[in-house]
Amino acid sequence: MRTIAFHTLGCKVNQAESDELIRACGRQGFTVVPFDGHADVYVINTCTVTNLADRRSRQTIRHARRKNPAGIVAVTGCYAQRAPREIGEIPGVSLIVPHGEKVFLLDRVRELLDLNHSATIPPSAAFPSSRTRALLKVQDGCPHGCSYCVIPSARGKGSSSPPGEVCEKLKSLIGEGSQEIVLTGIDLGSYGRDLNPRIHLADLLLEVAKIPRLPRVRLSSIDPRDCSERLLGTLRTLPWICPHIHLPLQSGSDRVLRAMKRGYTRRIFLEKVSRIRELLPATALTTDVMVGFPGEEESDFLETCDVVREAGFSKLHVFPYSERPGTESAAYPEKVPEGVKEGRCRSLLGIGHELSGRHRLSMVGKVAEVVVEHTRESEGELLSGVTGDYARVFFFGDDSLVGKRVQIRITGLFRSEAVEGVVEGVAGRDYAHQV
Repeated sequence: MRTIAFHTLGCKVNQAESDELIRACGRQGFTVVPFDGHADVYVINTCTVTNLADRRSRQTIRHARRKNPAGIVAVTGCYAQRAPREIGEIPGVSLIVPHGEKVFLLDRVRELLDLNHSATIPPSAAFPSSRTRALLKVQDGCPHGCSYCVIPSARGKGSSSPPGEVCEKLKSLIGEGSQEIVLTGIDLGSYGRDLNPRIHLADLLLEVAKIPRLPRVRLSSIDPRDCSERLLGTLRTLPWICPHIHLPLQSGSDRVLRAMKRGYTRRIFLEKVSRIRELLPATALTTDVMVGFPGEEESDFLETCDVVREAGFSKLHVFPYSERPGTESAAYPEKVPEGVKEGRCRSLLGIGHELSGRHRLSMVGKVAEVVVEHTRESEGELLSGVTGDYARVFFFGDDSLVGKRVQIRITGLFRSEAVEGVVEGVAGRDYAHQV
């Protein structure tokens, strides 16, 4: 069998699409190997959300070429969709596959390799998923048109997978042993608006609830505009939904939010947060915050800091504004200097670290279900997993726990962004002497 390696940049949607390709590799006559080694084919699933993402995509393409100058380098993803000519100028790129043709990527690669399609391996021998936590894309594209975002031009205005198709894929992932499945989309909250008849994300979740042996299910990012009473009321009735909502803020300044075309105000956002706390009190909230948007003044930034503190997020993703050609904000005046952006990022990350520590301290002494994902081989029997509210836990245990859901009693903080614990009912071990 020919060998193939994947590298995915960017969001969970990209990862979900790569995972689907990986699961199809065995049926198409490929063996998946690590990206850092030698392979006959390298697939780079690119991101274009920032200038840095573009640069990392180009670096990864060149890295693959150096690993095997005679190999096939196939590039797909948002950067490939938005700038195919730019990618085509990179030496060694064999194939550029836009979003609409991503499902045919392996067929295109086979044609380049001149493989005989009759050699396809039976479905029973398909490459198995090694992910205990699986990603499933149920929605693509975005209808909102934020002034800074290039993604609608790369992925379109929005499309949803029919509920029946989603449920069949979920059943397949359950059959592969997935203990947590993340339903993801570019704008997950708008799920179903393009379907006929039009449906709501809550309707999809109620259909999913009918699947037997359902593992825990996590939702990816929900736009504040889509965090409706109907959705929150449905989440309240579904115990298998992870108690975690990623609610992107972007800015806490009404003036900046208007310039961003986010479609909500500081007051509306905080009202959403308050309603989540009321209906789903055990739910952890995480967020995205952008700093240095054109025209952002110090007073705007301080308003953002205030909203972040008031919302009490358990984790922040902070990033500087990145000008994207073709977006409305690229023409905005009053650019914020890079040094100012960096300073504001550091300040917000400090607030985020404080809030994260407060959340993790509140977990100590409690018992949480953890999906055990992998073993830290360099540290003996130290295992890792993620709780329902999206906290990383490190604990000691046997390798037989990997791939299972176990109950962990949280015993303390672990390094900067995680907690430590022990398997419930099993005596703990002294981290100070083990790590």
